[in-house]
Amino acid sequence: MKTLKKVDFQATEAYYEGERGKSTMKKDYSEEKKQHMLTLGQNIRRIRQERELSQEQLANLCGHTNSNARSWISKIESGTNDPPASELKLIARALGVTCIELMHGKDEDAEKKKACELFEQCYGSEVFRLVQAVIRLDQEDRLILYGEALGMLKAEKYSVKKESSGNVAM
Repeated sequence: MKTLKKVDFQATEAYYEGERGKSTMKKDYSEEKKQHMLTLGQNIRRIRQERELSQEQLANLCGHTNSNARSWISKIESGTNDPPASELKLIARALGVTCIELMHGKDEDAEKKKACELFEQCYGSEVFRLVQAVIRLDQEDRLILYGEALGMLKAEKYSVKKESSGNVAM
């Protein structure tokens, strides 16, 4: 017959600090987890603001209609609460995005940088710098520059000539 050992229970500070009399343990998240929660919260806030929704409106769209509805979203956006997948689905549906977009967002800066690098590889750094300069001009000056470029292209050195072999030189 097995004997049972008595285990001493030591109440911790976290045990006594439980909400509304419930015992809870303090959540000790890793740095990676904390960063994930902050990124998630920032993405939710950004998308919610793009949709011109208040925290309370978003919470209501997710089915939270009690007095703590706004607080629920606020805690998620601040990275304090880590919502389960079921709540992420509700938030994503209410915002009209996917859960992936909530968790990772669209890295528009990275996409823009990649496009710029590709453009520079294809056309060279001189053309890339020229385009960057043109972008800084206002619409009126861009049109003037465009007209000048078209005029320059009429020069003989840019015309298409037929070679004797039938190939076209540029």
